Amino acid sequence: EKQVGEGSFGVVYKALFRGASVAVKRMRPVFSELTNKDIEEFNKEAYMMSRLRHPNIVLVMGISYVDPATLTLPRRNTARASIDLDEDEEGEKKKENLPNCVCIVTEFLEQGSLADILYGPRRLPAEIWTYDLILTCALQAARGMLYLHSHSPPICHRDLKSSNLVVDDHWVVK
Repeated sequence: EKQVGEGSFGVVYKALFRGASVAVKRMRPVFSELTNKDIEEFNKEAYMMSRLRHPNIVLVMGISYVDPATLTLPRRNTARASIDLDEDEEGEKKKENLPNCVCIVTEFLEQGSLADILYGPRRLPAEIWTYDLILTCALQAARGMLYLHSHSPPICHRDLKSSNLVVDDHWVVK
């Protein structure tokens, strides 16, 4: 529907999926630089992310490899892209047919990122940021991290910052 954010790894759009608001992060094209092993690792990580369930972890609803041409179709049409890897003479997979766009579909959180709330154009007045609210937000972020670190094997976020923490309408930080 509309662009709601942009970061170093991609652009985030608000969209509808099966009647629910979702965030669709269209990753910047990097597949031309990745090997098939890199893509396999990405697939494993994407699968693992889609299995995480915790109140302070954003729900990943799906990962899609798409051809950018399919992104311009009318909204009622759906197109599914798949990765078709051809084999060369030695049986090695070639990557000429790889799509150059990856989209990650997650739940949409109306308040946006914690950075938006703290520093952005929609930032809250200082009087709303009570000590209790600050502690609540910090504690919820810590609970999400604890869940990741307690996973077997442990999961390391590697990019924890206020712009990567999102807040829902009930002030739940994920």
